[in-house]
Amino acid sequence: MLNVLVKKQFREIFRSYFVNPRTGKMRSKGGVAGMIVAFVCVMAFLAGYFVFNFMTIGAGLIASGRSWLYFCLAGFIAIVLGVFGSVFNTYSTLYIAKDNELLLALPIPPHRILLSRLVAVAVLGLLYSGIVWLPAVICYYVLGGGEPALVMGLVLMVFVTLFVSALTAILGWVVAALSVRLKGKSFITVIIALGAFGIYYFFILRAGNLISALMESGDSLKPGFMSWGYVIYQLALGSTGDWLGFGIFIAITLALFAVTTFVLARTFIRIVTTKHGNSKEVVYREREAKLRSPRIALLMRELKRFTSSATYMLNAGFGLVMEVAVAVLAIIFSGKIREVIAGFRVENPVVVAILPVILLAGFIFLSVMNYISTPSVSLEGDRIWVVQSLPVTAKDVLLAKHHLHVFLNCAAAAILGITLVIVLELGLLESVLVLATVFVFIEFTGMFGLFLGLKNPNLHWTTEAQPIKQSMSAIIMLLGGMLLAAAVGGLIFLVVLFLDVRVYIAIWLVIFAVLFLLLYRWVTTKGALIFEDLS
Repeated sequence: MLNVLVKKQFREIFRSYFVNPRTGKMRSKGGVAGMIVAFVCVMAFLAGYFVFNFMTIGAGLIASGRSWLYFCLAGFIAIVLGVFGSVFNTYSTLYIAKDNELLLALPIPPHRILLSRLVAVAVLGLLYSGIVWLPAVICYYVLGGGEPALVMGLVLMVFVTLFVSALTAILGWVVAALSVRLKGKSFITVIIALGAFGIYYFFILRAGNLISALMESGDSLKPGFMSWGYVIYQLALGSTGDWLGFGIFIAITLALFAVTTFVLARTFIRIVTTKHGNSKEVVYREREAKLRSPRIALLMRELKRFTSSATYMLNAGFGLVMEVAVAVLAIIFSGKIREVIAGFRVENPVVVAILPVILLAGFIFLSVMNYISTPSVSLEGDRIWVVQSLPVTAKDVLLAKHHLHVFLNCAAAAILGITLVIVLELGLLESVLVLATVFVFIEFTGMFGLFLGLKNPNLHWTTEAQPIKQSMSAIIMLLGGMLLAAAVGGLIFLVVLFLDVRVYIAIWLVIFAVLFLLLYRWVTTKGALIFEDLS
């Protein structure tokens, strides 16, 4: 039975690679091959990035006899990336999967259901931590680490995955335990996650300085690692060929994983079967009902759906927080920013001339991180019949999804845009053109997200993470938007000598407006018919 459950989990994880989410039919061999090749290319790019960095860092550390420090850095990065990469899927995978109650109703021991879920968590942990750890082990061997260290490093990759899985399962358990007792759990989860992201990106931004300090400090840091970084230090020793460190890390990992599994098994049924928000008796209070127009009611429905899901807010709306954060930082460091721009005016005036274009490219990059409309169709799930049965048109339902996307994105973009226009001291015409282009681009991405969602719907998901962050639509929106931002910022260097910057921005404004109008026509006609037929 455990084998069947594990196979089911793997089918869910990799379902989009083999099954067309719209038709529910198997993809062609060419389609499957294309999906696999795309995945391999992305993973190869990330692996190449870490190979370059580990070869650069490792050459100096290993030559100076600090192999332990090399693997301390590699182990820390692998564990942090593994935890942050999979922790936001763990809660939904373990505790709020749609088929939990169905599986519990079957004659299946709950601990087997839990173990099958943990396998899915471990696979995600392996993908995120392995893409760091494997290059580190291979680079160490290339730099002269020897065959025993290579074998031990590869074996330890399995236990690094278990260690990461235990940590992510613990965090998921904490969120689940809190969610059955606290109201507004989605916002609590988001606040905790944003705090974790802030700490994570602080260390990422400071990584260069930290690594330089580590390399300069040398063996003086060893006592610190041996105390507060004991687990990572033993991992590092084991990766260099030390049998004692190898055994200690494996023992700690197995003990942590066993304890974690035991605690999860004892609390799994209680947390899964507890209905959120029912801890207190509901008291009826008579109040006057507020009448809303159908369009406002549909918009509020979409807003409630967005704010009720931490997964939705964190993944499809993370850029909103980033834009506000950048605005705050721009105000704090406004003096330094103006000093830098003043220096460019003297040394490199071309950069100042194309500053509005650079600003526009940055806006595009941040805006595509807020792909709120993209998963909104799929998130209707198997209850899509509810909205289809309402006395409203499919066009109004789709436009409500688009309007929420536009409202939230434009609010954040306006805060950041006005702030940067003032801090950067842009001219009036340049400011108007940049802001207008950004707002039209947001309108375009809202419609494009609906287009992708209608073309590739997935109404039969078991966890929200599947349509929100694991779907091909979300990948296309994110990667396509990043490439577009690079194109907008890069093409200006080819035309800056014979095309005015304001004209260049105006051209993009027209392009986005035309694309928006074409997609608007499609979504409100053919797209509405597709939505009506979804089931």
